[in-house]
Amino acid sequence: MKKTVIGLLAFTLFISITSADAPKALKHSDKALKSTYVFPIEGDAIEYNVNQLPRPSAINYPNSRDLDISSALVDSSRNGYGMLLGATNPLHWEPNYGFTWCFRQWYIANETVSGQLGASFSSNGVEGTWDIYSGLNLSSPGETLARYPSAVGGSDYPYLVWNEYTTGSGGGDYGGRPLYTWDQFYYGGGSYFSPPLDINNGCQSTPCDPADNWVACPVITNDASGTPVLNVTYSGWSGSSSNSLASVRYIYRSNFHQAGYFAFNDAVELYTGEEFEAETGTGSYTSSAIIDINEDGVGYSAVISYFDGVVTEGETPADTAHTFMLRKTEDNGATWSETGHNGTPFYYIPSEWLNTYFDDNDLFPEYYVASDTDSTEITEAYIPYDFELKVDSDGTLHIFAPVIPSGGGFIYWIEGCGMYHMWNDDPVNDPMGWEASYMGPMDITYMYGYASSNYFRIFPSSAISIENSDIMYCTWEAYSDTSANRFNFDVFAVRSEDGGATWTEPMNITNTLMLDVDEIHPHLAPRATDEECYIVYMAPDYEVETVTPAASPEDYKQRLWFANLNWGEVSIESGENLPVRFELSQNFPNPFNPQTVISYSLDGTADVRLEVFDLLGRKVQTLVNKEMDAGNHDVVWKGSEQGAGIYFYRLSTDGQSETRKMVLLK
Repeated sequence: MKKTVIGLLAFTLFISITSADAPKALKHSDKALKSTYVFPIEGDAIEYNVNQLPRPSAINYPNSRDLDISSALVDSSRNGYGMLLGATNPLHWEPNYGFTWCFRQWYIANETVSGQLGASFSSNGVEGTWDIYSGLNLSSPGETLARYPSAVGGSDYPYLVWNEYTTGSGGGDYGGRPLYTWDQFYYGGGSYFSPPLDINNGCQSTPCDPADNWVACPVITNDASGTPVLNVTYSGWSGSSSNSLASVRYIYRSNFHQAGYFAFNDAVELYTGEEFEAETGTGSYTSSAIIDINEDGVGYSAVISYFDGVVTEGETPADTAHTFMLRKTEDNGATWSETGHNGTPFYYIPSEWLNTYFDDNDLFPEYYVASDTDSTEITEAYIPYDFELKVDSDGTLHIFAPVIPSGGGFIYWIEGCGMYHMWNDDPVNDPMGWEASYMGPMDITYMYGYASSNYFRIFPSSAISIENSDIMYCTWEAYSDTSANRFNFDVFAVRSEDGGATWTEPMNITNTLMLDVDEIHPHLAPRATDEECYIVYMAPDYEVETVTPAASPEDYKQRLWFANLNWGEVSIESGENLPVRFELSQNFPNPFNPQTVISYSLDGTADVRLEVFDLLGRKVQTLVNKEMDAGNHDVVWKGSEQGAGIYFYRLSTDGQSETRKMVLLK
């Protein structure tokens, strides 16, 4: 590999050149309004009426706080593949400056390509102005596709990290050129972004060395001297023609920083495939590499895979689980652990813990295979392909991931499939010290729509409060309505106040009721506060098909949304919490079979009627018809005697009424 050494003179020359010749970002500012949103899309900004696409609203579960959601429509993308993967971090929040959002933007000048690199900055989110920057990759040394972009920042500058095809020939040896740019006039400067710069020193000639760097996961920390350090993992896609092993997962680490500019060490191979199933030629990694490092320089990287020998007869694998392979750093990514568990280079979650935990806690029920009269006991858990990783201020490793039973048939439909949080204070010295908590169900989502592909394409995204690391957030997409197949995706969010040991019930933060309106692929800014978290997501426009033939929501034009979730102050009062208003909550679970819980709140003593109606408006059952005290109330509705379909439930008191929809499955 070629080495790059930059002295002060060369650096000074570089800065003068970039300041003189750097293209000025195309920029305009849009104000997020209460009744309408103004946003740039395919040219000039236009007015967009929220009646055409309902403004997100909260589903409030009875608790000690109210979830207040504000949202803004910011931009558009030609398709949904820029935010498809959980390894990327599109949204960065710097507490002293504001939000930087990096995305694959609609490229009006050339509709034959998937997009250009766009970015947006706002000092205060929904209530403020969003500055939109366009064409940030048009002077790229490679192709201009803005693949898998992320935003990351230090105390002074925001950075955008992505990759391009090296040449017009596309992937393989010529695919995946790592690049970055930064706003040279600090946060919100907007006057000059630097030209796209190579992260890989081996791209001074083509093919690059290494040649295959696609999905990036960046993180910025400060070393002991206070100097910003950028670490970014890149995951290969196709390998090279001279290497029969699976693609390598690389990490690039900066070794120089001045006035926003980074220079990098040569690529380091974090995961090579030599210990994995790929060694036999029968498989590969099943995830991108993800990294996180805390303010003390302690961090972890991870991929998901099988150890070599799991599928090949005659081999003895180190472990049989499809699990997380971990490496640890204690010096801001300068070095990584090389000796792990059971004679491997990696720490990992062992199958002994994984299966014991889910079996002992009866998280998965026995199930029946079609035409088989004997039930099958589930004793193993399976972790699919996408996950999230965070390291808190104490060095505890947190992993957020879907978990499904390991078995034959449509096993991912079984109750207990869902999003889980797993954590370990010291996975290095205590491999059996993992703990887990359940965040929300996914069995209905896995059952409908794109069948098994739903557990490949849906990922969690998480955030930790900078004020108290015990306060955490997580979000994902899931079905909220199964009355029509492949619809209705909404964004759900949960919150924890005890380091992830327990979570609120999932709250539907978009709650769009029309069947042709979806919200997909939410990403949280990694930083949050005790009361607020910040999220971006996409809404497909099914009138504009951009990938033909369209096979998934990503194959359409996307509306790009930002939302601020304010969960309110944490209550420390004892006893029953009295709500401040009359409120009917969404039933949970929904859809359901055979029963569900309906919760409601009263701000005073009242005569209450809670009734259930079918789709034709006929009353099915009266659940409550009496005087009730102020406070929070729960009612169980058993739908075992009713047919599958859509039902409505209405809460009525003197002068107040509210109705919601629920779906009964059979």
